Amino acid sequence: MPFELEKTLVDGRLQTVYKHAEPNLRTYFLKFTTLYAQRECIVYEQERYTYAQVRARAEDISDALWERYGVRKGDRVAIITRNLPESIITFWALCLLGAIPAFVNTWQARDGLEHCIALVSPKLLILDTERTAILSPHLPAFLAAHPSVHFTGVIAIGPTEGVQTGRSHTSIISWTTAFPPRAAPPAQARRLYESEPATHPDDPAPSSSRLARLHAREPLLRAGQPLPAPGTTPAGAFLMTAPLFHVVGVTTNVMVNMFRGNKLVLMRKWDTDEAARLCVAESITDTSGSPALLLDMARTASFAGVRRTLRGATSGAAPLPPRLRAEFGRAFPGAALVHVYGLTETSAIATGVVGPDFDARPTTAGLPAPVTEIRIVDPETLAVLPVQAVGEMWIRGANVMRCYWGDPDATRKAMTREGWFRTGDLGSLDEDGFLYIKDRLKDIIVRGGENIPSTLIEDALYHDPRVHEAAAVAVPDGRLGELPAALVVVEQGLTEAQLLHDVQQRYGSLFEIGSNALERNAAGKLDKMKLREIAKAEWARRMGRKVLGNL
Repeated sequence: MPFELEKTLVDGRLQTVYKHAEPNLRTYFLKFTTLYAQRECIVYEQERYTYAQVRARAEDISDALWERYGVRKGDRVAIITRNLPESIITFWALCLLGAIPAFVNTWQARDGLEHCIALVSPKLLILDTERTAILSPHLPAFLAAHPSVHFTGVIAIGPTEGVQTGRSHTSIISWTTAFPPRAAPPAQARRLYESEPATHPDDPAPSSSRLARLHAREPLLRAGQPLPAPGTTPAGAFLMTAPLFHVVGVTTNVMVNMFRGNKLVLMRKWDTDEAARLCVAESITDTSGSPALLLDMARTASFAGVRRTLRGATSGAAPLPPRLRAEFGRAFPGAALVHVYGLTETSAIATGVVGPDFDARPTTAGLPAPVTEIRIVDPETLAVLPVQAVGEMWIRGANVMRCYWGDPDATRKAMTREGWFRTGDLGSLDEDGFLYIKDRLKDIIVRGGENIPSTLIEDALYHDPRVHEAAAVAVPDGRLGELPAALVVVEQGLTEAQLLHDVQQRYGSLFEIGSNALERNAAGKLDKMKLREIAKAEWARRMGRKVLGNL
C-alpha cells in the first residue's frame, strides 16, 4: 500500500507520515531512475535524456562536486538559472551527496540576487548565461562586502569568457569544462528560495510528492478501486511551466513526474504558441499552471492537437475563476482538472480536489492530505473556530517547513510551539472537512469597519465571460479609511460603465479597465503589492471626478 500511514516522531512531535515513503531524496532518485532507466526523462529544445542518462550524468557531477569543489553533506549550492536540464541534473547530483540545492528566484534584480546569495552563503554558484552577465561584473565588490561568503567555484551554464571575480579561485568556469567522473557519499536535503518574500526556504522530504500523487488518485481510492503499481502504467509527457525556484517546479513537477516515469518537457519561457507546438510534437498528456495559463490553453485554437490526448492538468497558485472548469472541460474533454492549495512552507500542496468532489463543490480547495492537519483560528483571539466560520488557516504536518533559513524572527511569527504554520490566508472548513479559501489577511479591504474580501469582488467580476483577469485592492479614503477598487483586464469593447451596470453589487468603485495583462509575481499570482500602487496612483488621478457607479 503506497499510501499506508503511521505515526512517528518528527522533530520531537508525533506526526502522521507515509509509512513506505522513501527515506530521502537520494533513495528516491536511485529507485526511479533504475525503474524507468530506458524511458525518456528530460526534453529541452534539441536535448533529450533518458532516466539512465540523467542518473549517469548526476553521478558524474556529484563526483566532481565532491572531489573538485569540496561539496559535502549539508553544504549549500546556489542554483540561479532558468529551467534547464543541467539545473535539474545538478539538483539530483546534490541530493546524492546530501548537499542542499538552493534555488534562487531568477526574476529578481541584482540586489535581490545578491541578498539571497549572502543569506544562503553557498559553497558554489551555478548560473545561467543571463545571471552570469548580471552578477559577474559585481562579484568582486560583493565578496569584499561579504567576507564570510567563500565560493569554491562559480560555474556558468552557457558561453563564458572566464571573467575573473577578483579572487583567482572563484573565476567563472564554463559548464562544459567543470565536471569529470566518479561518485560519492549519500544523504538528502533541499532548500528553495521563492518569490514572496525573496528568501523563504523549506526542507521537505519526498512525502511532498506523495501528496500530489494521492490527490490525483483520490477518486480511485474513494471508489475502492486498486491503484496501479509504479512502473506498470504507460509513460506520459508533462509540459513544465513552473520555474524550478518555485516549490511547484521542483516538487510537483520534477519529483512527481519522476515517480510516474513521465517525460518532462521544458520551455525556455512561457509562450502560448510554442507551448501548443510542444504539446503536439511531444504528445503531452499532463501539465500544470496558474488559472490564467490554463485559460490561455483553453482559448487558443492551436492546442486542438491535444484536445483528446491531454489526460490531466493541475491548477494552483491563484483562486480558480468560476468559469475555468467549464471552459477547460470543453477544450479538453478527456482531461481531469485538479485544483490544489498550498504554499512553499507546506511543500507545495496542502489540499486538493478532483473528480466528483470537484463537481459537487466547485468552490472548494479540497480536502487536506492524510499527513496534513488544518484548523481555522480567530487571528485576534487565537481561538479555534467551528465549521463554516471564517478565520486564519493554520497547517501542521510532516510536509510543513521547520523554519525560515537565517530568519528566526520570521520563524517565530509564522510557526507556533506546537508546530502549526500560520498561513496568513483566510478560509473555512465545512462539515466534511473540505477547505474554502476566502482571502489573504492582508488583502481584506476594511471599509468603515466592514471587512470586504477581495475575492468576493473578483468572483463577481469573473461571472462576466468578457473579464479575463481581475484584482480587487484597497484605495485610501479620507472618511472610510479604505474603499474597494478593482483592476480588470477585459475583452476589447467592454466599457467600465457596462461592467459596473452588469455586476450590480454594492462593493466599492471599479475604476480601471484595460486590455494589458496584470502584474504577476514569479509564482504566477497576481502581484497585489504592485497592483495596489497602480490603483492608488489611478485613484489619486481620478479624485474629483464623478464615480461611475458601485459594484
